[in-house]
Amino acid sequence: MKQKLERHAENLWNNHRKLLIILAFFLATQLVIVKTVWNQPPIWDASVYIGMGKRLFSGGAYGIWEAFRPLMLPLILGSLWKIGVPMIGIPYLLSTLAATAGLAAMYFLTTEIIDKKTALYATGITASTSIFYTWTHQVLTGIPSSFLVFGAAYAAYQRKNILGGGLNSLAFLTRFPSAIVGPALAGYVFLRDIREDFRKAFMNAFYYTAAFFTLAVPFFLYNYHLYGEFLRPITSGASVPVQANPDTYFFGLYYLREVILANPLFLLLPLGLGLAAYRREKVYGSFAAALLGLYGFFTVYQHKEPRFLLLFLPLMAVFAARGLNFVEGKVVENSRFSSESFVRAFVVIVLVLTAVSFSGTYTANQWTNEYRAEFMQEMEGLEGVVAGNDPVVTVYGDFEYVPLRPENLNQTYGNVKDEADYYVFDSGAWYCNDAIPNCEERVGEVVDEVDRNHLKKVQIEGYNRNFTIYEVEN
Repeated sequence: MKQKLERHAENLWNNHRKLLIILAFFLATQLVIVKTVWNQPPIWDASVYIGMGKRLFSGGAYGIWEAFRPLMLPLILGSLWKIGVPMIGIPYLLSTLAATAGLAAMYFLTTEIIDKKTALYATGITASTSIFYTWTHQVLTGIPSSFLVFGAAYAAYQRKNILGGGLNSLAFLTRFPSAIVGPALAGYVFLRDIREDFRKAFMNAFYYTAAFFTLAVPFFLYNYHLYGEFLRPITSGASVPVQANPDTYFFGLYYLREVILANPLFLLLPLGLGLAAYRREKVYGSFAAALLGLYGFFTVYQHKEPRFLLLFLPLMAVFAARGLNFVEGKVVENSRFSSESFVRAFVVIVLVLTAVSFSGTYTANQWTNEYRAEFMQEMEGLEGVVAGNDPVVTVYGDFEYVPLRPENLNQTYGNVKDEADYYVFDSGAWYCNDAIPNCEERVGEVVDEVDRNHLKKVQIEGYNRNFTIYEVEN
């Protein structure tokens, strides 16, 4: 057994040495960041997923529930919490390991259907992109769902339609916009096969779609059981006010601009797309279909953030790699620069870009708000029903949490008045914006009423923020 493992390791090193160098550097620097943030509170969205996991695996006794969130991360995190895994620190490590495993899977899948060099380029570009690097350790849906989408596109090209639909469904249950890939890849399968046989094309597209719904339908039924609506997560998500930022539309090129800023190697993305289309390179067809579907959706979607492109970043990287392959050919053809030297130079560039991303990410995570951390420790003694404006508190205590969101504050506060045992407020967590009318006025009224009527159990002030716990005396 030992000799077999040694042979396997030797073979891996001999055949994929450059990949291992990139992944080892990526993982090593990420582990330094994980060590730095280990005791820091998770970000907002990650805390909600942890709280939802607690709600699922406590029979509704603890945690938080937000209907517009996907279920995959809460199921994973909740099951870990149930068996006693701490929700401080460990999720950072697991997210980092999952992202690294996703990069490795991306490389080997691309090697199988394109070639090893393109696979190395695509994986290295993804790993060294600052947006990807920055969010790797965070417990969010963008990165895991991006690799599931990538796998779905791979499977569709390989005519593994049931596998592709299943992976697409898992991607959807991890991040809802991944559903866009469903019709995009089903359409790709149909159009690819229709030249051979209409019936075959129809059935292959049907198999892909059926596999998608095999996993998605139970989720819809679950929501019908809970809310009486099959599409409740989708409709409730659409009803949450978002801050529209049309100034970032940028002629539909917003995400292209952002990805180039995150990694200059993406300047080769349009070249790669153009070459694949002009030369009718069929191997890129499924990746193009998935990319165009997702890029189109997020371009139309009014609210834009650079991190949204994580969902289709590996797809973009494949076409940037195609462009880089073309440039390599021209450089090698017109100079004494050998192909091996070009690849080595690429590895060096990737390591440098990763080091730059590490420096920025590490520096950004070194600062901590010790007052907020002290506030979070106070959650351990709370029981019953806790209402508040920062879901991060659910990570630190086992109680039922009711979010007081600014957009429906009057309703939620009115509903929880007779149930709450505690109120917890972080003055810096009220996310008032132009999409929420009279937000600051309504927040002020609720906070004043709670302050007048209930006992101030804890108050911490620091960095122009107030952290307060009120106890409801019965």
